[in-house]
Amino acid sequence: FFFFMSAIRPSVVIVLVLLSIGNVYCSHKSLPLPPLFAKNVGSIAKEPSGLTYCASTNHLYMNCDKSSCTYIYEMDTSANEIQKLKFDSSHHDIEAIACNDKEGYLYIAEEGHRKVQAFLLEDYDGKSLKEAYHFSVVTGNSTSSRSGLEGMTCNTNTGDIYIANEKGPAMIVRCHLNGEEYDSNEIHYSRDISGLAYDDALDLLWVLSDQNEQVFLTDLTGTIVYDYWDLPVANPEGIAINNVADPPMLYISTDPSAPSGPQYVPLVLGFEKPKNGTGYVYWDGKHLPSYVTDPPPCDGCHDAFEEAYNNGFEGARYWENHFPEVSSPEVSSSQAGSITRTILLSVLVPISACVLFVLFK
Repeated sequence: FFFFMSAIRPSVVIVLVLLSIGNVYCSHKSLPLPPLFAKNVGSIAKEPSGLTYCASTNHLYMNCDKSSCTYIYEMDTSANEIQKLKFDSSHHDIEAIACNDKEGYLYIAEEGHRKVQAFLLEDYDGKSLKEAYHFSVVTGNSTSSRSGLEGMTCNTNTGDIYIANEKGPAMIVRCHLNGEEYDSNEIHYSRDISGLAYDDALDLLWVLSDQNEQVFLTDLTGTIVYDYWDLPVANPEGIAINNVADPPMLYISTDPSAPSGPQYVPLVLGFEKPKNGTGYVYWDGKHLPSYVTDPPPCDGCHDAFEEAYNNGFEGARYWENHFPEVSSPEVSSSQAGSITRTILLSVLVPISACVLFVLFK
């Protein structure tokens, strides 16, 4: 322990100095939330998209956006498959999923058709999910089949359904339980919306952005941002909140597909749900949150990020070294040096760019 502290102390001093400079020149820091686990779910679904959590079953539910995926994948909270819930093949291009424990429904959303289908959650006979009702969603002037319904969640207190249009414009539509729309708001703080999750403990929304690779905590209209955080993954498309767990959890699913370039990894990651006030809105470089100074061990992060690196995502090597493995009983001096280097790089690179920008603008 003393060897580790003596080795890292000078670097920590440098980090704090750089962060102080960064407070003057930059407002954004690339220090993301640390996962508690990362699991490759490619054997379950090759292209995960939406994700939701049902408190009544204490299970996660995930959908896949490949045309051949006609299942909802039920998993435990460690992303281990429990069963596949089949639905009719007439539903396709599924990009979002939501659970309403109060009424006993599972919903899926078809991106291009902008259609929401409700299934009975507890009445599965092992052959096919029983359809309850469906409705269509109007997303302003947006009619693109490639930028349609991308996120969905249910307010379990009111039964309201929140549905996100991905972009052009990014928008959150609120519907009553029967699908009748009563509110819609365009979103301007992120380039797109890839997922939504209602937080029944906070009575707030979590808004996920694929292109920003960030998660935002907002009011129920989705327009007022209370805080936001970076994520250490590419293509985050699904989000779920579990307030039954202790501590409460935030889950993210990633879609490996890409229109060009390298393919990512199909993952489900679990994070301790971040607290409002620990993100970038309240960022204080002199008093870093504990998830930065002491990231928790992560089960499976090394393998997940190594695979992403091997697929062509060079930045994944950074995260592979940044997060300690849960299997390691203690941090070795070499690991300490690696962690220190990644923290230094995460701060030095953006700050140096900002300083140069200010000096030569």
